[in-house]
Amino acid sequence: MKTTQPPITNDEELSGYRIAADQLRQMIERHESDLMAERQKNTVDMQLLDQIRYQLHHLYGYYQGIQDAIATYQHHHHST
Repeated sequence: MKTTQPPITNDEELSGYRIAADQLRQMIERHESDLMAERQKNTVDMQLLDQIRYQLHHLYGYYQGIQDAIATYQHHHHST
């Protein structure tokens, strides 16, 4: 799932997008750690695993959308 973000129009917005990307990256890392920890348990809670996977799926989409918006802005900003 990829979530399209509004286009970045200036450097101030770019800074905000970078902050958001860092925050999402931290959330993703926590969820990935939770997923690995749950999978290593003797008794795995499949419902919890599915919940973590679902959350990761959405976080990855938002993160990718932000990264794409940053790349597009940088490409157009450097082209002009």
